[in-house]
Amino acid sequence: MKNNTFESKLSQMEKRLNLQSIGEFIQHGGDIPQIDKHSLTDNAETAYENLKEYIENICGKEKADDILEKIVVYTGIREDIYFSLGMKAGAKIITRLTANLESDF
Repeated sequence: MKNNTFESKLSQMEKRLNLQSIGEFIQHGGDIPQIDKHSLTDNAETAYENLKEYIENICGKEKADDILEKIVVYTGIREDIYFSLGMKAGAKIITRLTANLESDF
């Protein structure tokens, strides 16, 4: 019976964890006030459409495509960098969590 209560508490904690909070803590050392419930695909599409509309309004449709192409190249490089940093952060977390079997820190 005691084990079921412990598992229930762990399940409740797991439900409260999310990558947005963990990512914010790793980057800035704090929690984010609000969780975005949209899918990653929706967020990416919305951000791109907002950017495209903004650039088209400023520069016109003809120039917007050229500008967006440059932005896509730039953001691709940035995504690669952040992916690598994320992999390194994940590896460090795993190493720290599993380095000493005698402690829980």
